[in-house]
Amino acid sequence: MVVPREEGERARRSLASLGMLRRGLRIEDGDGTLLLPVKDEVSIGYPLKIHEFKEMSQRPRSYRELLEVPEELRPLLPRAHDIVGDVLILKIHEELASFEEAIGSALLKATKSVATVAVDEGVSGHRRRRTLRVIIGRRSTRTVHREYGLKLAMDPSQVYFSPRMAGERRRVAQGVRTGEVIIDAFCGVGPFALHMARQGAGVVYAVDVNPSAIEFLRENVRRNHLENVAPIQGDVRKVLPYLEPADRVVLDFPKSPLPHFTLAASTLKEGGILHYYEILERDSLEERLEDLSSALPRGLAMELLGSREVRGYSPSQGHYALDLKISTG
Repeated sequence: MVVPREEGERARRSLASLGMLRRGLRIEDGDGTLLLPVKDEVSIGYPLKIHEFKEMSQRPRSYRELLEVPEELRPLLPRAHDIVGDVLILKIHEELASFEEAIGSALLKATKSVATVAVDEGVSGHRRRRTLRVIIGRRSTRTVHREYGLKLAMDPSQVYFSPRMAGERRRVAQGVRTGEVIIDAFCGVGPFALHMARQGAGVVYAVDVNPSAIEFLRENVRRNHLENVAPIQGDVRKVLPYLEPADRVVLDFPKSPLPHFTLAASTLKEGGILHYYEILERDSLEERLEDLSSALPRGLAMELLGSREVRGYSPSQGHYALDLKISTG
């Protein structure tokens, strides 16, 4: 279809809404015009011309360029996703359910090194298992994720893992001093624990109630040739009282950390550091700090060394990191 240049975008939208725009072919320049590839004869007020279009030879800037859905549904297309190893994880609006396979196929073509596309149907249970439904690609969700030189084997359908926390994990590890005793209270497959062990910790006790997480952690200890990580499968409430006092505790259980805070604080040596993570309303940080101070065992006090929003969680909520120094009051 031959369209005046200044009317190109309007014509493109019209063709897309009719389902008549050919995706995957280049829109080309004519003499003051644009040549739009169409699937068949269509009349929207512009002349048709036989033309041999070139396929897009380079990877598209977005999977949306490869996807044909009704124009009114395009605003509902996923704008964000996570990539764990070679598994791409996303949420799809219910109105796009009939286009799931097409969305997955476009993502598979547009995203380098992805072998599996899976829909995230939510995290549930105390073991923090995510329900994943593969919509296209390799059927298995077992993979190896790389993070700042670490190799992390996992299956994100069996264990909880957020690639968006990579920078935070590195930040915490960089503060570790040689020889520290550390407890990672909800370790998962061990990203915090392994980063801190590699930084020079004396020992990192890595605790998780999920046996699959501990199994993967043991594999990751071997993969990364580290000997100063002690994997422990069990409930942190039962395990922590039997561990030696720690220089540092990581409490990364963001949806419900408060019930574990008192025990974690009690596990620290004098002047030890507690890295506390929670999903909070953005205007509730001061209130939460008061709650934490009140929850400390008698004789202990805390000092806020720093706080930051690690990532957004919802329009009103953020995933916050609080660095707390625990001392005798």
